[in-house]
Amino acid sequence: GQGELNVGGGDLSVGAATGLAGVSFNADSLSVLSGRVTSGDSVIANDVNSVGRVVVTGEGAEWANSGDLIVGNLGGATLEINTGATVNVAGTTNVGSLGSLRLHGGTLSTGILENNGGTLAFQSGAVIVTGSQGLSIGQISDIGSGNVITLAPQTSLAITHTLTIPSSNQLIMTGGDLETGATEIQNDAQLFLSGGTHDFGTGLTNNGSIVLDHTTVNGPVTSPAGSSITVLGDVIFNDAVNGAGGIFGPGTAIFNGGHNPGDSPAALSIEATLFTEAVIRWASNSEE
Repeated sequence: GQGELNVGGGDLSVGAATGLAGVSFNADSLSVLSGRVTSGDSVIANDVNSVGRVVVTGEGAEWANSGDLIVGNLGGATLEINTGATVNVAGTTNVGSLGSLRLHGGTLSTGILENNGGTLAFQSGAVIVTGSQGLSIGQISDIGSGNVITLAPQTSLAITHTLTIPSSNQLIMTGGDLETGATEIQNDAQLFLSGGTHDFGTGLTNNGSIVLDHTTVNGPVTSPAGSSITVLGDVIFNDAVNGAGGIFGPGTAIFNGGHNPGDSPAALSIEATLFTEAVIRWASNSEE
């Protein structure tokens, strides 16, 4: 039947005391208001023609899921995470074709994030992906139109392991921070970052193109011949930038960690203004 369950404080545990069981919402509404819900594998709108909605809102509100979460299996589903609230999923968060995952100032932390034709509306807040397989932008491509993924200015993205931007895909972030264990930009792919401070862990490998505008980059950058970095405003690189990829644009690149533009002896295209507080090493290892 239809109904509404509100958790206004304290904990609600779904499952037996000896182990968490699954929970399914069909034609129901679950609101977590500064309280805590714990569950195992969970489905919102599991049945054909069903409608399910979960809203997690308020400071300290949490839905802790020890298994997987499906948002819209065979019915229409909405999961809304508002300011101060957190949804933690140990396994996979899967948004089905009839599902909608909406982030309005809250935090989604999940092992794996997959979108199978649903709606991911990240207006503000934080998305954290903790699983060892990392995140490929192709897994969540319906956030934007086509293969272009645009995150709102107040949305941050943290990938514990590797972020991959596949060929013909584009990730655009305009104000939010990006933090990864490592990042790979494949051929004919692009990363656009405007504002913010971005940490790339063990390194950012660019085989496509990077466009940067008034931003700070932490972590080593490798940009080999055939790739490009476009600098639109003041951009600070705090670690080494390596490779013979071209550097273009009207902005100023500041290399606090040095610039080594030699994959091997090759032509190097530089159009941007460059400043460095470390040695620049060319392919012949001479210093300038």
